[in-house]
Amino acid sequence: MHMSKNWILFVFIALVSFLPACKDEEVSRNDFTGRYDLTETSTTQNSTRTYEINIKKSSQGDNQVTIENFYGAGITVNATLSNSRIIIAQQESGNFTVDGIGSLSGSELTLTYDVQSKGTSIIDYCSATGKRK
Repeated sequence: MHMSKNWILFVFIALVSFLPACKDEEVSRNDFTGRYDLTETSTTQNSTRTYEINIKKSSQGDNQVTIENFYGAGITVNATLSNSRIIIAQQESGNFTVDGIGSLSGSELTLTYDVQSKGTSIIDYCSATGKRK
């Protein structure tokens, strides 16, 4: 019996479509909320520092949070959660324009973000990791 390549392709696609989809670990907003001690590394300033942030539920939506003391500068930024990811859309807070992304694995938060002081062209490229307290 001779099977055409199209028939084999059809069978393959049909089988793959019935396999369970790989899914990110389901993480809730409650998993993100709390205080974290962060260690931040700035590639722009070639420096490392530590400070605490507080992630709180936002009234803007079930997948929204605020991050207090972002960048260790006493500013609050808004973020959106998607499974184990956190997205900080570009926004202004205090004297800064910020944006970034991050993820949560267990109780460890990892963030990568850019911070630009208003009135300057210097962008501080940062990454930070920390555990929930």
